[in-house]
Amino acid sequence: LLKEWQKSASKGEDDLSLDYEDCTKSRHATQWYQQIVPLVQFSSDIFLFTLAGLATLYHIKKGDKAK
Repeated sequence: LLKEWQKSASKGEDDLSLDYEDCTKSRHATQWYQQIVPLVQFSSDIFLFTLAGLATLYHIKKGDKAK
């Protein structure tokens, strides 16, 4: 099965050397962590998660009577 897939993916060329894009049939030539927009979105999600965690810890420690 693998050999048949390599033949069809390589389009009759050398079936031992396939490009990354050909191998995965991906829409993108690079991974998400190599692109700037997904990396910024991921970083902002982590920042907001951390901020919510710190706010929760502050609320637990100070309670409702914080300044």
